[in-house]
Amino acid sequence: MLPGGDRISHYKGVSWSDSTPVIVRNRLIDAFRSDGRISALSSDEHSLHADLELVSDLRAFQIEYQNGKPNAVIGLDVRLVRAPDYRILASYRFNITQTASGTSVPEVVQAFGTAGDILASQLVGWTLEHATARRER
Repeated sequence: MLPGGDRISHYKGVSWSDSTPVIVRNRLIDAFRSDGRISALSSDEHSLHADLELVSDLRAFQIEYQNGKPNAVIGLDVRLVRAPDYRILASYRFNITQTASGTSVPEVVQAFGTAGDILASQLVGWTLEHATARRER
């Protein structure tokens, strides 16, 4: 949590159920599965061959205070890669900010959930747009 200035702090006694990259990855995979337009989907937990890979770098997953209000911030850099030759077909930087309704842990977690939903929706759409464009070439 970045409350402002040069201080970094955290919510005492609170931790996520898994590592942040795993939480984000699982939420994104769930979004792709729920969307249903990609029939063959795998995660990096498996060594399955794929025509396309979505490679990402999680740049931000934090609370930042702006004007005294907590904002959930998720930053994700993604690249759509053609697997056989590892050619980057498209890349994009997603930056999602969602203001929490308050400062309590449930309100902050809800802001992260909403930010994650927005990110997932945008990422699925972006991926499908660029994967479709790749097939049309």
